[in-house]
Amino acid sequence: VDTQQQLEGSLNDIVETEEEKGRTATLELIGRCTCTSHNIATASTGTTVPPPSPATLLEFWNIAENRYSLLTAGNKRTVHPVTMTPALLSRWKQQARKTKAEQLPTEQDEIIKVRSGEIQFPGLSVCADSYIGCKLLKKQEDGDGKGGTAQYPVLECCLIQDERIIQGARPIVWLFNKLVPSSNNKEDDADDSSGDKREETTSSLSRVTAIVEQDNNNNNNNNNVVRFQTDAYLSISVTFPRFLVRILPMSQDKMEEQGSASITKAIEKEVKTGLTSLQEQYMTWIEQK
Repeated sequence: VDTQQQLEGSLNDIVETEEEKGRTATLELIGRCTCTSHNIATASTGTTVPPPSPATLLEFWNIAENRYSLLTAGNKRTVHPVTMTPALLSRWKQQARKTKAEQLPTEQDEIIKVRSGEIQFPGLSVCADSYIGCKLLKKQEDGDGKGGTAQYPVLECCLIQDERIIQGARPIVWLFNKLVPSSNNKEDDADDSSGDKREETTSSLSRVTAIVEQDNNNNNNNNNVVRFQTDAYLSISVTFPRFLVRILPMSQDKMEEQGSASITKAIEKEVKTGLTSLQEQYMTWIEQK
């Protein structure tokens, strides 16, 4: 008997107690990070680039290749534009409200599909084909941008939905799928005669803009530098029948702690890679203007 069969047998042997019947448990895995690029300098000379005008940065963001450099680790991942549909727009609005996005999307906004980086868990790795809504917020406020981001456009990237891809040892993958339902497997869940109530909700929002700060390495107090900054948030909430807690490989608190740490580490890596790519893309673009 292989390990998966043993797990299946163990799961079938577990009987809900009277206290557990009808009750659910929820795993909350949350990652947050704020990352800032290095000072932006020209690629050929290394000379620090002066802060751009809001119009210049808006022009930069309006080019699809520049936006994609942020989301695809320097165009190393494939991006597919996705046709806007009423269902996707409705889902995007729902996710935008949940993540407290600044503005709701419209039919004129952009949706792309991109393969995310892997998140490592004990015994398996998880990645996803993510549908991401990109909304460019044009800022109209006056000011010189010192110490803040008010005057610059903001690119908001909101996760609309994803298609999960899991790799690892077969019994561990089986157990993961048993505990964590796929968001694209609703029909199968509906046909589940066991009565198990399982639900996974994933939410993510990233906000990218430019910030202007004083160059502390220069004695000229009027010499400011520009950097890109990303605020990223990712939340995975998994609800399942409470009796399944008994087959978790560790305590629920420990699993949340380790899972959240893994998510934070993964998004920090993604954000830093994206900012490096974005910085290089901007330096090349500004030199060619």
